[in-house]
Amino acid sequence: MMQSRPCGFDVFSNVSVLLDETGKWRMDLLNQNFTEAEAAAIKKLPHNTRRGGDRWAWSLTSHGGFSVKTAYHVIHSSNPRLSFDEEHSQLWKKIWRMKTLPSTKHFVWRVAKDILPTGEALKRRGVDIDGMCGMCGEEAETGIHAIIGCSSVHPFWSISGLTLVTEIDAEVGFKEWLIMAMAQWGSKDLELFAIAAQKVWERRNKARFGEGIGDISGLWERTMGVWHELNGDTRPRDEQWDKDECARWQPPSWRFLKLNVDASYKEGSTNRTGCIIRDYTGRCLAAQTKRYVMDTTVDIMEALAVFDGLEMATRMSISDIIVEGDSLRVFNLLNGKGTDNTRDANKVAHILAYDHVDFLDDISSSLVWLEDYPPLICNALRSDLLI
Repeated sequence: MMQSRPCGFDVFSNVSVLLDETGKWRMDLLNQNFTEAEAAAIKKLPHNTRRGGDRWAWSLTSHGGFSVKTAYHVIHSSNPRLSFDEEHSQLWKKIWRMKTLPSTKHFVWRVAKDILPTGEALKRRGVDIDGMCGMCGEEAETGIHAIIGCSSVHPFWSISGLTLVTEIDAEVGFKEWLIMAMAQWGSKDLELFAIAAQKVWERRNKARFGEGIGDISGLWERTMGVWHELNGDTRPRDEQWDKDECARWQPPSWRFLKLNVDASYKEGSTNRTGCIIRDYTGRCLAAQTKRYVMDTTVDIMEALAVFDGLEMATRMSISDIIVEGDSLRVFNLLNGKGTDNTRDANKVAHILAYDHVDFLDDISSSLVWLEDYPPLICNALRSDLLI
């Protein structure tokens, strides 16, 4: 049996100590520290005449480059007690517990389940399309590519400050990638990523349908804005509602829906109406804000708010409805066919009627939501249901 000679080098020595100034092997050191067979094998290795610097290499791949797939297996094998089912169960729990809009949670769930209508997914379902990414044109468009791997979004993720790997292994799906990423993230990082990922996808959809998408760098500022709206009200103190001091919104009987209305009035300025329809559980079915440019009075605006709300209910074929607002005079004039309440119990309609929700342009006269409500509305809805 052939044994190696005792080596005189430190275990952390570099290969460069065996090379001379021209980059060739130093035969004296090879013969001194290795057996004849080992020295002969080393001499056959090509030497680097360019004498480039040392670099980091990933030992788990043959090419030395980092691989998400091998990293995933390392993390998984380092915690053998965590079964496959437990790992994915924890993923779903973290997604549904995020302090984000319901649409954001649902979006992340869809990406993780690989059911986004990406080019590759549609092609797999028999749709006659190219399947390549329309943003970069370099790779097939999968969910993980569209959100993370596309070269068009790399600059965006770089400025986000989130710890994540954008070099994607073709054999690792978004679900496995997210499990690895969440091992390094706190709850805020996960929420910011989820909001940002949804905005990246929305931007992709706009580009797909030929709409203007603008500079991607602005997405992060909007992401932070949404997160702050959901996790801390930035409005002045006199505009905030203290849940301990406010009259609470009361749900209707299960047989009815409730329509809350409000209006804003400022002489010589654009005025608004706001209305929202909810069921007995407090679930929002529809919300609307409408603006008016005309000479009017505060009572007329309050009456228009009732009219706009009932018109929206009629379009939705809703008849059994209770109308609630905060203008006693207007409701008395309407022959008592409705109730009046304090502004604190009418806060969501109040938000819609005032300038808390922005119009997308100067042309539109109304905005209607049937889902994906703005964060400010979601916060108010949530506080109405807190006990």
